[in-house]
Amino acid sequence: MIYVLIIITIILIMPVEIVFTKDENYNDIDIYLTKLFNLRLDFDEILKLLLTTKENRDQITIKGLKHNYELFNLSRNLIYDASKHSRPKKLTLILKVRKIQPEVDIFLYVVYWNFLLFLRNKFHEAAPRMEDEEFGVEYKDDYNINFKWSLRLRIIYIVFSFIKNYKDLFKIRKFLRKGKNKNGKTSNI
Repeated sequence: MIYVLIIITIILIMPVEIVFTKDENYNDIDIYLTKLFNLRLDFDEILKLLLTTKENRDQITIKGLKHNYELFNLSRNLIYDASKHSRPKKLTLILKVRKIQPEVDIFLYVVYWNFLLFLRNKFHEAAPRMEDEEFGVEYKDDYNINFKWSLRLRIIYIVFSFIKNYKDLFKIRKFLRKGKNKNGKTSNI
């Protein structure tokens, strides 16, 4: 029994690294259990489920986005309480833009950097202790964005967030069950 308690305590205080990645090749949210296990959990399919409806998993619809935005609004206290104890490790944000004309490119270059500084200030409001950050503007053939954000957090903070906001859990459960019929099948979402 004591061994089980020790293992549960180790898992609760173990740091977990969450990495958000978006570039030309990847759109990923990965969770790494870093200290005890060399385990990587990939959340691409979960994101696909969150942004699409049951009728068509290949198409993002306004109805699916509206439903998930309402779900995010209900769970924002849980997310905020769990993430305020996180430690952001690295933030990379690089805009890839096309050249148009030299006169226009100079003006747009200033606009792109002002936009990046605005985003940087927003990230610093949310996470003031960033360890490593990289911002930039590159000229490429197509418009794109490279975004990578990794942060560390402990599982116990997630558990404390659930305990602190237990009333929100009931609201979320009620919202998720709202789309079900009497025979147990779900509606459009």
